[in-house]
Amino acid sequence: MKVMHNLPMAQVIPNSFPFPDDPERWAELQVFRAFSTLDDAWIVFYSVAWQALHNGRQRDGECDFVLLHPRHGLYAVEVKGGSEIGVIDGQWYTTKRGRRISLRESPFSQAVKSKNILKDYLADTVPGFRPEQPIGHFVVFPSHTQIGDLTPEARREIICDDNDLANLGKWLPLLLAYWDISVNYSSEFVEAIKRRIAPTAMLNNSLSVRVRNSERALIELTHGQYRAMDQLRRQRRTLITGGAGTGKTLLAKSRAANLAIAGFRTLLVCFNRPLGDLLSSENTINNLTAGSFHSVCMNIAERAKTLPEGDRNQFWWDIELPIAFQVGAEVLGIKYDAIIVDEGQDFHPEWWTSLFDVLSDRDDAIFGVFADSNQNIYRDSWTKPYDVDPIELNVNCRNTIEIAARFAKLAGSTTETRGAHGVVPTVKTASTDTQIAKAIRSSVGMFLDDARVGPEDIAILINRRSDYDLALSVLGGIGPSAKKVVVETIQRFKGLEASAAVVVLRDFGQNEFEPLVYVALSRARSMLHIVCSEDVRLQLDEIAETGNDDRINLD
Repeated sequence: MKVMHNLPMAQVIPNSFPFPDDPERWAELQVFRAFSTLDDAWIVFYSVAWQALHNGRQRDGECDFVLLHPRHGLYAVEVKGGSEIGVIDGQWYTTKRGRRISLRESPFSQAVKSKNILKDYLADTVPGFRPEQPIGHFVVFPSHTQIGDLTPEARREIICDDNDLANLGKWLPLLLAYWDISVNYSSEFVEAIKRRIAPTAMLNNSLSVRVRNSERALIELTHGQYRAMDQLRRQRRTLITGGAGTGKTLLAKSRAANLAIAGFRTLLVCFNRPLGDLLSSENTINNLTAGSFHSVCMNIAERAKTLPEGDRNQFWWDIELPIAFQVGAEVLGIKYDAIIVDEGQDFHPEWWTSLFDVLSDRDDAIFGVFADSNQNIYRDSWTKPYDVDPIELNVNCRNTIEIAARFAKLAGSTTETRGAHGVVPTVKTASTDTQIAKAIRSSVGMFLDDARVGPEDIAILINRRSDYDLALSVLGGIGPSAKKVVVETIQRFKGLEASAAVVVLRDFGQNEFEPLVYVALSRARSMLHIVCSEDVRLQLDEIAETGNDDRINLD
């Protein structure tokens, strides 16, 4: 009997191949599997792309793979599929399924170009990385067998063919001897390089009211989120769409931070003031400006003394203030190399003009928009700033399965839930102020005492402003700790989340029910109590995927 030993293997980012069913990526899949068997000193990055500013110039780069080793350094890797590879009269070609395909560029010159841009990028973004530090490169042909050199630039030592790929343990030492790169990277230095070139594999979820015990929750990227990040790093104009809980705000925040750290003057804006305040308060990056669109407009207009006078009515907020922002930015000499917009579905069409006007390069600067048309509670419809194919996020990573089922029909048929099973939501039927107060009191008490949720991670969401004072009165009667519970309107809490939420639903305006309920029910990660009238409960049952919840009648 053959005994199998589990040997330590390379760290691969991402840890699974994100395109397993794409036949066009078969060659990359073979390389991904082979590189995964390298020893544990290696870090393997798949599908690496970056956008950088070097000496004031926009420089974008990408590699199929990048390999990193603390003693052998960095290697840029290009992969070319096809059963035959060659060059005729200077024109490179590959053969796939019997058809010869011309290549726009030699894969070897492509690898050289990529590694040189990568070297500049790391020298600009990783303290201590020297621009004269050599980086190796090679090209992999997973379906091709090569004997000897292809061209002077395509030496056999930097070609990994199908036999080499199957015997990396024998071929890799030959590659390392050819390049003869010797480095002594500390674990901290390796980690610094990793942070700059890895497609973001983990995102820091700091957008809840506060996570219990001040710990940040981490959300691992789904394949859909990985594809979104991959596209964001390769395209200058992007549109990311997805339902509640699919990670749009987390991706927007991560994208903006990565750009700012890479040297881009970056603006991150959203619609909702509470979300904008949180983004602003948590921002520690000098090159990043973050906040709600209106707060950013106000700040610049006040500094430039272009703030418009008159009544601050809807026209003032929608038209006059954004124009004052444009003029103020010109007065102050403010330009941005990249703009990321969250909650794009709530943006007025004229705001896109204002934002494009403050770009350093109106045609080529980076612009990304994240949106969910189901959450357009401020506008009947929205206008996209440009015509691109949207990248869709379709996995809910926030809510438990039981909570997600409550708003499943509103989220869209393509959205699935990856969360764990949890406590079923509770629906409390109540109509009068006295009944609603009793329901809020018992729910908050249960969250605090039985579930032991921190008060900062509990939210009471209302759709009628007069219920604000009612909720505060109830919390005052529970005790000092309950005063830390957040009370907010559903509209203002959009974009935020809480571990446990009490949602009070009554007095809906015309066409308000579905968008407000969708936003409200999707804010709770783990525990959800709904307080509503019998009529509203019946409406909720119609949009729920299941009627499986606890029901309490206080009428």
